Amino acid sequence: MSSMRLKINIILLVSMLVITGVYSIGCKMKGQENTFPEEINQNSYEEQKEPLSILEEGVVDGIIFRLGTEKKDVISKLGEPDNIGKTDGSEVFRYKDTYYYFDINRKILIGIKILQLGKEVYGVKVGMKPEEIKQVLGKPTNEYYNVHDEKWELLYKRGKNELYFVSKDKNSSTNYVTVLKKDWISWQGE
Repeated sequence: MSSMRLKINIILLVSMLVITGVYSIGCKMKGQENTFPEEINQNSYEEQKEPLSILEEGVVDGIIFRLGTEKKDVISKLGEPDNIGKTDGSEVFRYKDTYYYFDINRKILIGIKILQLGKEVYGVKVGMKPEEIKQVLGKPTNEYYNVHDEKWELLYKRGKNELYFVSKDKNSSTNYVTVLKKDWISWQGE
């Protein structure tokens, strides 16, 4: 009886090794690491999606807050800002090289400006040139020279949100990236 159990255990062990080996070979053929499904990095799923798909939901890649987050929640997580200012109906909090814009009346996050050179946002790094950005994100919704601000802008729109890559001209490296909730002006006075 014990020799029969030993044979069954050996068969089970060999079967498991064969299944594991087949799975490993399958993963390598698909270009994945040799991991079990529950160990697969969640970022691999995000990387396969269109980079700007999360913009429509107000999610700013690389930032822990989404557009629409309450001001008190940002302060709770990041502490008091390095600087506070006001512009165009919004209150601006600066934390290092990132600016958070809040609607003055509703006290919610309506925009984020990222100046950190090399910071990756939607698969693009601040400092890349407009042509390099288009290679990663595809054709922008619009690209133009903003005469008022004297800057070149690439604009990508998704839903009610807009993503701007801003540089001196169309051949220069980007100076910053801005994400805005485009209907924020309508909130003023509510």
